[in-house]
Amino acid sequence: MQYDLFVEQLNQLDIPDAIIDQDVLVIDFRPSKGHWLSGQLLHTVQVMVRYSMVYYEPELLMRFWTSYEDDGIEVIGPCYTVDSSSVLGIPAEFVVELDVNINESDKRYSSKYWGAWYSIHPCDTAEIIGNDVRYMDTYLKRWTSVFLMWLYEL
Repeated sequence: MQYDLFVEQLNQLDIPDAIIDQDVLVIDFRPSKGHWLSGQLLHTVQVMVRYSMVYYEPELLMRFWTSYEDDGIEVIGPCYTVDSSSVLGIPAEFVVELDVNINESDKRYSSKYWGAWYSIHPCDTAEIIGNDVRYMDTYLKRWTSVFLMWLYEL
């Protein structure tokens, strides 16, 4: 998928509560069910969809925020755990790794996106989604239906 087509299709997506910030889509998703990560209640799954300039494919980044009470005050903080895929029901064929760090040197992102992110590795994306040229006009819509389906089951 080419970058221009990604940006065009990104602006056509209809995803509830999604924010499109230039060429990045961000969703702050609050699970309806109680999920626990590393002994703390999952508060928010922050999802970012951006274009990978290496793989020429959409790339899914995630970070997890948990909450707990301390003297009656809710404390929310980032959670880095090895069991996120299984707890959240992310399909096993997706390789999830804590391997992306966004910081001030990457001018595409505001400071609210700085920090470590998990990513679902974009290898095999074209094979999973299908890259037949006849269907490129719906590529990102099909990509989101596959790569984000687990999110709405939380």
